[in-house]
Amino acid sequence: MASKSIEMGAAGNGVKDAIRALRIDRRMTLTDMTEALKSTDRPLSKATLSQLETGMRRIDIDDLFAIAKALKVDPRELLRDAVEGEKPAEMVYDVLADIEHSIDRLRTAIREGRA
Repeated sequence: MASKSIEMGAAGNGVKDAIRALRIDRRMTLTDMTEALKSTDRPLSKATLSQLETGMRRIDIDDLFAIAKALKVDPRELLRDAVEGEKPAEMVYDVLADIEHSIDRLRTAIREGRA
């Protein structure tokens, strides 16, 4: 069964545009980025990078952090203008805080034998 493609949203488009803009600003080719990513735990091929920048492939959080490292920027820089009028970096941190809180509650429940 074929999976249905999910259209790229405003945040994804903002991130892909930020990646390309920063890469070009740093005068890096896709090959240069591929080389820089080899030093991360998430090496990506030139074809994959091209797909990310053109929106043919969705970026996941691991890709985002590796690309930020390769570009030598804080990952929040890639999220800064992802959604006009919103603060996506803060949204991500809020979600991460919620996840951490849920994990802590689950660990407590396991220790107390309630899970």
